[in-house]
Amino acid sequence: MKRINDSSAYYFDKGIKLLKAGVDPTEIGAKISSKLTYYRTEINKKSMEFRISSKKLGIPQAEYDSIFRELMKSYQANVDKYKYLAKNGVKLN
Repeated sequence: MKRINDSSAYYFDKGIKLLKAGVDPTEIGAKISSKLTYYRTEINKKSMEFRISSKKLGIPQAEYDSIFRELMKSYQANVDKYKYLAKNGVKLN
C-alpha cells in the first residue's frame, strides 16, 4: 500500500506544481484525475483485503484499529494535498 500511496503523492504533487505554474485548474484535473481515481480504488481494495485477512488471522479488533489508524496517518499528507487542490479549483473525480 505504501507504493500506491507514494504514487498518489506523485500525482498530487504534480497537480500542485502545475497549479503554482499557472496552469488552469480544469486542465490539471484532466491530467491527474484518472490516475488518482485509479489509486484511490486500489487503496480501497487493499484496505478491504487487509480487513478480510486480519479477520482470517484472528487479529484482535483493537490491534486492527491501531494498524489502520497508523495507515491513515500516512495518507494524511495526500488528504491535505487534495484539499489544497480542491480549494484552488481543481476538480478531481
